[in-house]
Amino acid sequence: MSSAAAAIVKPPTIRTFELTGKHLSDPDAFAPPERESFSDKRVYVNFTISESKPICSITQETLNLGETIAACQVCFAAFLARNLKRHFLSLKTTKTPSLCPVCRVNLNETDLKLPHLENLRMLIDLIKEKIILLELELKNTERAFEESKADGEDNLNLIGRIDDPDDNEDLEMRKLLSEFQDLESKSLEKSNDSFLRRIEEFKKSIQMQKTELAKMETLENSFTSKIKSQERKELFRYLRNRTAVVSVISLLIFGSFKIIQNKIFCVF
Repeated sequence: MSSAAAAIVKPPTIRTFELTGKHLSDPDAFAPPERESFSDKRVYVNFTISESKPICSITQETLNLGETIAACQVCFAAFLARNLKRHFLSLKTTKTPSLCPVCRVNLNETDLKLPHLENLRMLIDLIKEKIILLELELKNTERAFEESKADGEDNLNLIGRIDDPDDNEDLEMRKLLSEFQDLESKSLEKSNDSFLRRIEEFKKSIQMQKTELAKMETLENSFTSKIKSQERKELFRYLRNRTAVVSVISLLIFGSFKIIQNKIFCVF
């Protein structure tokens, strides 16, 4: 193989970009051309639209301004980049860990570039989902506890009615009923304690996850504020430079006008 052939770089299978106002206002403008040759400098994408807004082709959630979007370069489907990353992670144990969720073509995962902020947001998404699952488990456990507790109390009440002092059972029968009632009472108490421990563990886990979530959201806000601050500085610098250029042009025009004006007055 020649060195020239070895130096050939394959085009990326995934391209990422930041969602801008142009993408939101005119998503069709970024669709790949049907006949013209593709430009390596442009990122083509076929947005899926719902209620006039582009959505992620995996979760169907609305894509928001400033988020990092990933576009498959085979079918040009659009994904929230961090959702595509999670999709790849979920396929790690399979033979095809980098399948496009839409066209099912095997993509190159290394082409998926996530900025630090998007990685942080991916962790935030994971924690939020974990909290939802824990809260669901807590709710189910509390419901199971109430049902188990009610069934146990019903059984004890039933045994109590059987062991009626007015009945003419022999002493052996009374003793067996008493032992059974005591056994059921201890079993119910043990079951209740087990449920209460599990409920308490779920509550602690939920609180820990919420504390971690709050820390990460604070960090996310800090990063976002820095980015916005930098963008404002760049915008201010751009406007200042533009103002300076306009001022110079204005001075040149004004100066030229004064020269012409003076020449006219000199003629007269």
